[in-house]
Amino acid sequence: MAMRSAAALVLRKLRTAEVVYGSGLGGGGGTKVLLFGSDMRPFGSLPAIVRAAEAAASGSRRFSCGGGDGGLREDGNKGIVDKKNLKREGLPGEHEVGACGTTINNCLHTKILELQNELKLEKALAAQRKEYEEKLSAMRTEYEGKLSALRIEFESKLRAAQNEWRVEFNGLKLVVDKVTDICNLTENKSTLVTNNYEHFKESFELRVQSIQYNIVKVVAGVATFGGGTIATYFKLKEELQPRLTSMCVSPDAQKFFGKDWWD
Repeated sequence: MAMRSAAALVLRKLRTAEVVYGSGLGGGGGTKVLLFGSDMRPFGSLPAIVRAAEAAASGSRRFSCGGGDGGLREDGNKGIVDKKNLKREGLPGEHEVGACGTTINNCLHTKILELQNELKLEKALAAQRKEYEEKLSAMRTEYEGKLSALRIEFESKLRAAQNEWRVEFNGLKLVVDKVTDICNLTENKSTLVTNNYEHFKESFELRVQSIQYNIVKVVAGVATFGGGTIATYFKLKEELQPRLTSMCVSPDAQKFFGKDWWD
């Protein structure tokens, strides 16, 4: 049974001829072999089937096979080759493939070894492919996790920065509104206060534009946290405080807001 299964494997590897006819004495006498088309269904003894497959692989459509005392013996003497069946079917010019049983068995054994080696190689490749796929899947999972964590961290920092900027911006806007009210309510506006206010107003507007620009950059994901954007706010506050203090030292301002309203 194992030998016939091996022969079937050989035949599946040798599907080259549409029709192969053969006759021979393989297996002990008078066996015909007929292989049809793509399904290569064999009829006959095992040695004759193997020879038919070999004939098909060599491009021949006809052959005769001898076995036992017929065909080509191991000592090189040509034995009896049966051609009668081929001639009766009207298929002249057969390709003679004579061999003794030992040679046929050796041939089949060689082909079985080739198939076994191919099978081993396929199994090894399949195992290696599975190993690489598992490693790739693990790496993909790991990097997707890291990417997700970075995304969450970035979004958290962005929200925190936006909230901080919103508080700072609202605070600075409130200061400007208060200074505007002071200048509007003060009857005796000194030149110093007026100049300081105009300078402060111009500087503040420029700083607000810079803040808005930096917010847009961070929202777009191209700025880093903890850098110049947040520092701009602290620098702005540091620059504005002495100017606001000098603008609001007048008695009218202290009376309106209280002596220590800025602090």
